[in-house]
Amino acid sequence: MANERDAFLREIEEEVRKERLAKLWDKYGVLAIGAAAAIILTVAGWKWYQSYTQEQAARAGAQFIEITELFTQKKNQDAIQGLEQIAKSGPAGYGQLAKLRLAAQARKDGKADEAIIHYEALASDSSADEILSSFAKLQIAALKVDTAPWTETQNRLNDLVKEESHWKYAARELLGLAAFKAGKYDEARQAFTELMAGSDTPATIRQRAQIVMTLVSRESGEAEKAATKAATEKSATKDEKQKAGDTKQ
Repeated sequence: MANERDAFLREIEEEVRKERLAKLWDKYGVLAIGAAAAIILTVAGWKWYQSYTQEQAARAGAQFIEITELFTQKKNQDAIQGLEQIAKSGPAGYGQLAKLRLAAQARKDGKADEAIIHYEALASDSSADEILSSFAKLQIAALKVDTAPWTETQNRLNDLVKEESHWKYAARELLGLAAFKAGKYDEARQAFTELMAGSDTPATIRQRAQIVMTLVSRESGEAEKAATKAATEKSATKDEKQKAGDTKQ
């Protein structure tokens, strides 16, 4: 356990130093909520199934499954073209799933800008299920966390960290990491403290929050020491100049 904790701390330090929080989020954040997303998609799929006739739903569902299975056959381009067609003109529910699957594939292929386009299309879809549109907004914030200013990331996550949000725990974790990267230690500490205190916080997220808090405390302490040292040196320089002026007089 101690070795895992130390390894995680080192990994965070390395990725923050290289400004690659998105990579860290891909490894931990996205995977951590993957199971929840799968459950939500299943429920959402059932809701959409009920909104169509049995024949329409069966046909749309079969087409979607057939197209996504092309990825397992290494026919990625055919799969992407099929999903793009569903996203453009398929039934609303499956169109939303197609956008989500296209974004995930683009992300997997290292095409972050393309993934953002698909997520934004879903996030701005007024007919999209709120759970899916919120998920898309969370992923946009994650993909932009390394390049976006702190205030932009904060604004993107403001609604997602609220108590009623379906993705509040993942959003709070991302907000804490973004604050830590930006040197906003008070905000980072608040985000991770809320995660650790939450009785319903998923165990894996609480454990990571505890680990990162150690790093936040250490980094904020070092920042305070540096600030104190700089202030002391500035004061000493001012005193020396004052003495030099008095001597000349």
